[in-house]
Amino acid sequence: MRYKQTVLGATWAVLQPLATMLAFSLFLGRVAGSPDAAVPYPLFVFTGLLSWMFFNNAVSTASTSVIGNERLVTKVYFPRMLVPLSAVAAATVDFAIAFVMLLILMPFFGFLPGWSLLALPGIVALLILLACALGVCCCRR
Repeated sequence: MRYKQTVLGATWAVLQPLATMLAFSLFLGRVAGSPDAAVPYPLFVFTGLLSWMFFNNAVSTASTSVIGNERLVTKVYFPRMLVPLSAVAAATVDFAIAFVMLLILMPFFGFLPGWSLLALPGIVALLILLACALGVCCCRR
């Protein structure tokens, strides 16, 4: 539903972090990138942008979601907490789509993750929990 009336559709969830990664890699790759780094710089940038774009999108949409759905909240009895949580859930779907792109990019850059990948579900769960908490706190003003 979110990308139904857009030209690019759901591919925007992939193109936005990918285009930003390309811009960062082209303009900052020579300055910040190191040839002997453990992770290729474009992959490093994409991973950071993936988590930041999720967090930014989730908190900003969750904080304004109650105001945007004012008619729903005021007309019938409706648990107000579900509105910002649904906004975070929508951002989580975008995160999952872009994460699949990250998994595709890893072998492309010749990088295979190690055992540290096992910590990823816990880190993502904490990121989602923090986005939910800040989104709910910001919309309660």
